[in-house]
Amino acid sequence: MGSGVSTAIEYVTGARGPLRRLLDWLRARGLGERVIKSAVAAVVAWLIAGTLPDNPTPILAPLTAIFSINLTIAGSMRDAVQRVLGVGFGILLAVLISEYIGPTAWAIFLAVLISFYVGRRLGLDPGGVQQIAVSALLIVLGAAGGAVDDAAILHLANTVIGTGVGLLLNASVSPPNYLPDARRRLLEVGESIQDDLRTLTDAVRTGISNDEAVTTLHLARETNTRLLELDRALDQAQESLQFNLLGRRQRDMLKLYQQADLALEHASIQTRMIARALADATAQDAPQEWLGPHALGEPVAALLDMAVETLDARMTMLHDGNLTGGLTVDLERLSACQSAIAERSGPLEHQLRQGGWVYLGEVVALATQLITDLSVPATRFDAAPERGASPDPGSAG
Repeated sequence: MGSGVSTAIEYVTGARGPLRRLLDWLRARGLGERVIKSAVAAVVAWLIAGTLPDNPTPILAPLTAIFSINLTIAGSMRDAVQRVLGVGFGILLAVLISEYIGPTAWAIFLAVLISFYVGRRLGLDPGGVQQIAVSALLIVLGAAGGAVDDAAILHLANTVIGTGVGLLLNASVSPPNYLPDARRRLLEVGESIQDDLRTLTDAVRTGISNDEAVTTLHLARETNTRLLELDRALDQAQESLQFNLLGRRQRDMLKLYQQADLALEHASIQTRMIARALADATAQDAPQEWLGPHALGEPVAALLDMAVETLDARMTMLHDGNLTGGLTVDLERLSACQSAIAERSGPLEHQLRQGGWVYLGEVVALATQLITDLSVPATRFDAAPERGASPDPGSAG
């Protein structure tokens, strides 16, 4: 029963169904939901405010309604609080100035000066501070004779009506939802990591050079920028669902996206560190023949192949909407890859002893960790390193 009611509400509010399709059609032609809701809110606020006594041209009501249609419901709520507080203090200031000074040039000077001082002392946002000054000036200069009290009441009423209409319409008709954008960016980040890891694997298989390693390192660092953009998209999606009464299912999905983000972040960091290790290994003066295709290039590439396949399987799950399941690690194959690297390392011990063991061990350990991390359910990831702090020290090239 509850699910049926929820579905019916989603159809009525434009979250799904014919209204959703109509809104999508209009958006494709340049009329997004925010534009349409702003126009409707302005008309509704004007009609409601027009029913108040002595309020034939309630211009402030539709203007306030338009300003109340924000990108997110949470943003609309924050702006509404600032606006109402600003109007309240502006009305109080206007009454005092009208009582003791009247509509003069000094009244304008004091209204602006006191508004900005009081607003900043109260910790209001710039919009709230300006609202105090605008409200005080409109009332002081717009009131006729001794009708300051009436003008103040109408000013407050128009503001409350416009704000209420804007908030209600924004929250009830096609509420802002940035979850689809977060999903799109999540898949883009995963595909970028796939490209980085495949490029690295192909280079190792044919005998990676320093230029190839450095180029891949730069690509992996660019992927980190995409991760930062994904973080911002997830934050915006979370804010858009904060006061969304119909967003329970979306909030549950958002949590899974956030956990999948952490899993991909681990994969990005590990790919970047592998590239960093290979860039350092190929930059040193010591012999580098151990990285050749007929030395350790082929067995290391085989291990990286397994990492690529694991990431591909994880991305297939993400595309299919499976954000919670895990993967089975082929331990026998993983052990065979590690054993092949160990066997090929024997004849190359003299070269590896000159610094190669450190880099080889780092590559093998990171690739193994990448495989195991991507195989566990994404819900196991509940912590992440600080984003933006590159774990690979130094600079490449």
